[in-house]
Amino acid sequence: MRRLDKYTLQTLGFGLTVIGLILLFISILTGGPESCPATGCVPGVFLWYDIVRDAAFFLSIAFIVLGIVMTIASRRMKPRWDTNMVAAHTPASE
Repeated sequence: MRRLDKYTLQTLGFGLTVIGLILLFISILTGGPESCPATGCVPGVFLWYDIVRDAAFFLSIAFIVLGIVMTIASRRMKPRWDTNMVAAHTPASE
């Protein structure tokens, strides 16, 4: 399997960071008090909503951290296609 290119790793890191931020906003905005009747809430009714919201929150944090790490790691890499196209097209000095 080939190694990933610098720009592929940067793009993947940026994409994971953006997806993580979107999930973070969704998990924060969907929280809040649930409306229960005057007799009280039935235990376990809102458990699934809490599990999904918590999973989205922790997954968003993991995506953001992984995206930042990938972006930082790609800065130390060299591009795969390192060519000297400008030097090849310049006329030789006489």
